Amino acid sequence: MPKISVLLPVYNSVGYIKEAIESVLIQTFSDFELLIIDDGSDYKCDKIIKVFDDNRIKYFEKEHTGLPNTLNYGIRLAEAELIARMDADDIAMKNRLEIQYNFLLENNDYGVVGGNFILINEYGETLSKVIYSSNDSEIKEQLNYFCCICHPSIMIRKDLLNKVNGYNNVKIEDWDLYLRLKGLTKFYNIPQYLIKLRIHSNNLSKPTEEFKQAEEDIVRENAKKIIQNSNNSLDILVAYFSIGHYLYYNQRFEEANEAFNKALRIKKTIRIYRYYFFSKYLKNIVIFYRKHKVYKILAFLKYFDKNAKFTKSI
Repeated sequence: MPKISVLLPVYNSVGYIKEAIESVLIQTFSDFELLIIDDGSDYKCDKIIKVFDDNRIKYFEKEHTGLPNTLNYGIRLAEAELIARMDADDIAMKNRLEIQYNFLLENNDYGVVGGNFILINEYGETLSKVIYSSNDSEIKEQLNYFCCICHPSIMIRKDLLNKVNGYNNVKIEDWDLYLRLKGLTKFYNIPQYLIKLRIHSNNLSKPTEEFKQAEEDIVRENAKKIIQNSNNSLDILVAYFSIGHYLYYNQRFEEANEAFNKALRIKKTIRIYRYYFFSKYLKNIVIFYRKHKVYKILAFLKYFDKNAKFTKSI
C-alpha cells in the first residue's frame, strides 16, 4: 500500500498535463500512487499518459460530473491514508510530498497541510508569489472571510475526508471543505513554495459575478451558523467582522459599514474601528490607491491585521 495517493483530476488540460505529471514523478518522496482521473474531457490525455512508463500511475476515465464529484471519485479509489491534491496545469516543487508527509507524520493533531505558491502564466513565467499564514488559529480566523489554503497544494488525511463525506457539490468546494473541517483538526501552511500555480485562459473562464456570489454566500452562511449556534461574544463579533471584511475588500463600503457597526455593538476594538472609519469616511481614498496600485500607502493595514488579533483586543 502506498503512503500517499496523489489525486490529479483532469478536464481539458492536455496542454499542461505532461509537465504536471513529470513534476510528481520526480519527487524526492517516491512511495505514492498517482491517480489521474479524466472528467469527460473533450480531448483525452491517455496518449500523453502512456508515454510515461511508471507503474505508480493509475489512469481513469469517467463522464463529466464536475470537480467535486471527480474528487470524491478519487477519494474512493485512493489506497493511501494521506491524499495530496494536484491540478493538471500546475507544477509541484521537487520536495513537496516529502515535506508535507514528514510534517503530518510528526504532527498527529494536524489534518490538513498546504503551502505557499508561485503564480505562473501559460509560458511558465513568474507572475507573483503568495504567502499564507502558518498559524492554525490565524488560518481558522481568516477562513471566515477568505480561502487562505491553496487547494492544489494540500495534503490531507483520508479519514478526515470520510468523516465529512468528502466534498460537497458546490462552486468553491475547497473553502466549503475547510470550514466543515475547522472543528475537527488543525491546519498548517508550510512556509515554503510547494507548487507553481498556473493562470491561463481555460482556468479563468468562470463567470466573475457568479464566482463572487458563491464567495459571498460562503461568508454569509458561515457567519449565520456562528451567530445562531454560539453563545460566545467573541465568535459572534468575528462573524459580523467577517462579513464586513469580505464586503470591504470588494469595495461595498456601505454594506461593510453596517456589518462593522454590528460588531462594534458587541465589543469596541481598535481593529474594527479602523475598518469602520475607512469604510465610512475614507473609502474614496482606498479606492483611488487600489485603482492605481499604490499598495504601500495601505501596507500598514495588513501589518495591523497580522499583529492585532481579536483575542488581544477583548
